[in-house]
Amino acid sequence: MTRRSITPFSQFCWADLMTPDVEMARRFYPAVLGWEARDADPTFGGYFMFFHDDLPAAGAMPDVAGGAMPSAWTPYVAVEDAASSLAAVSAHGGSVVSDAMEVGTLGVMGIFVDPSGAGLAFGSPGTSRDSGRLMNRVPLGGSNFTPETSPPRRRSSRRLSGGRRRS
Repeated sequence: MTRRSITPFSQFCWADLMTPDVEMARRFYPAVLGWEARDADPTFGGYFMFFHDDLPAAGAMPDVAGGAMPSAWTPYVAVEDAASSLAAVSAHGGSVVSDAMEVGTLGVMGIFVDPSGAGLAFGSPGTSRDSGRLMNRVPLGGSNFTPETSPPRRRSSRRLSGGRRRS
């Protein structure tokens, strides 16, 4: 299978799950998606990663809000500089939920909500050898499809284009 080597800036690159039931997630996603749940890292509050074909697919962590929030996935968009991108969020009416923070040597992340209340996160690559694999190479959800290897979507494409075939 051809693997996408770089997720361009301004495209989805990663996803994290926050859940009060980490053990359920460690069983559910491997059973449904074939992911492997790796060991949690106590340095990062129990954060752990799912892998597929030995590549990082997504991250997960215990609910640090004490049940105040429902389980949810947070998608990340790759950016060159998370702090500057968060400043743009504030300048354009969004709200920063979590300021830019370093995630070890893997990169910098920050979470925000847009003016309508939709949440999203930014991720920018760090200095470690693995940062590119995590914050700027893995497409959302660990999918390794490229346009050349993605399965055809003829029926849904026709439905979205009013029944007309796209050329």
